[in-house]
Formats: sequence, structure tokens, C-alpha cells
Amino acid sequence: MAVDKSGQRVRAMFAQIARRYDFLNHFLSGGTDVYWRWRTARAVSVPAGPILDVCTGTGDLAFAFRRRLGDDVAIIGTDFTHEMLVLAQR
Repeated sequence: MAVDKSGQRVRAMFAQIARRYDFLNHFLSGGTDVYWRWRTARAVSVPAGPILDVCTGTGDLAFAFRRRLGDDVAIIGTDFTHEMLVLAQR
């Protein structure tokens, strides 16, 4: 039996778990996800233009960049799951 990997199905799945996404990500990775975002934010040179975080989810990487770079650099998060972006905006 084929698994439905359509954009609509994936979007619905992430919408369903959006409220628990961060907890599950932190728990299932043993906190490694927090570390790799911290390392990523520090590995990037201060850019001349905006940073685009594609598939930002709840915005954890975008927020890591904000903590590292401050308000002087525009950081844009995009995601195809509206419920994730609502949580990121909070």
C-alpha cells in the first residue's frame, strides 16, 4: 500500500501536531535540535541582506538567528502550514 505523501496530507499532519511539535522535537532529539540551531546561528556570518528561514515551523531557527544577530538583520520565516506560523508569531 502506498503512503500518501502529498502536500495536502503533509500539511494536515503538521497542522495536527503543531501545538506539540516543539516538545516532541526537543524530547525525541534529546535536546540535540536546540544545539544544532545554536551552532547554525553562530556559524553564519552577519549577512548584508535578510535571512530567509524556509520551512520555519514554529520559528526556532529564526529566533536563534534573532538572538545571535539582533534587530539589525531582517529575518523572514516561511512555512506551508499556517498553524505552525501562528505559533511562531506568538
